[in-house]
Amino acid sequence: MLLNGTDTEADVAPESSSQTFQYTSQSDQPLSREVVMSVSRASDIDPIELHQGLHEVINPTALNALFQPTVDGTPRQEGTVEFLFHGYRVSAAADGTIALRSEFNRLKQTGMNLLVCGTVPDRIRDVMSACLLGDATRERAVLFVLTDRPTQTALDRLVDSQIPEQQAHVFSTDDSVRSAVTRPSPPETDAMLSTVTGSLDGIHTALLRTLDELEQSHDGFAPAELRVCFDSLRPYIDMNNLERVTTVLEKICDVIVQHDGMGQFLLPYAFVSPEIQSVRSCFDFVLELRISQHGPEYRWHFNITGFTTQWLPL
Repeated sequence: MLLNGTDTEADVAPESSSQTFQYTSQSDQPLSREVVMSVSRASDIDPIELHQGLHEVINPTALNALFQPTVDGTPRQEGTVEFLFHGYRVSAAADGTIALRSEFNRLKQTGMNLLVCGTVPDRIRDVMSACLLGDATRERAVLFVLTDRPTQTALDRLVDSQIPEQQAHVFSTDDSVRSAVTRPSPPETDAMLSTVTGSLDGIHTALLRTLDELEQSHDGFAPAELRVCFDSLRPYIDMNNLERVTTVLEKICDVIVQHDGMGQFLLPYAFVSPEIQSVRSCFDFVLELRISQHGPEYRWHFNITGFTTQWLPL
């Protein structure tokens, strides 16, 4: 299975575009309808499907009245309202502007974390993970944490995403190293290889130290320059101490956000499983994978708003 060129992240990002539309507050069309039509044009979704969803995030009647003239007929010259709708941060202003900004793109500028789930073959997850490593035309700092996958997993994803091995640091937990004694040794690589304690606390400590060192060597990270891939969370979820796992997982996610990074955490369970539902609150998005009659597909779940995209081909 091949990736679609080097700029792969744009192919999988939810509602990746940001657009601006103009409306006239004195027109016959209420602002709520203008918002629905703007999002429809940006996302290529039937406005009928969007209309009911708007009621779930904002009061359309109040929105329509927001920029209407005052009781004495004086036009409203100032004011802006913002809300999340269908994967966009919508900003409507009194000057007649509706701006749509992808929530995914916005969070990439400030740091974000996502959970990749689904009961699919490892190769499907590997392809999606490589896509999420980003555009190879930009210099990246890539850090892998491998708990139940061999080192070759990380090296193969670097090849798929066309990211040089010199830009990668691979952590393997001591448990995963011991379980791999019967596997072939990994080939020679220019990636930095390290072994860390198998506990989540140990991984958290190692990430704190290593990311601080990487940030200094990079003279600071640009937004989304740092990519962290954690594959997988399954050994910790299976230990059944979910409260402890969630506590430490939140700390690990915070470290990634503090460095303006993008973290992907893989957990090979179905989206509706109790394992996924128990930890999904730690993440900004959940990316769900499946294999249908059309082949491998994925969709995004936005945790803040509860919005879910349509199924898309991988």
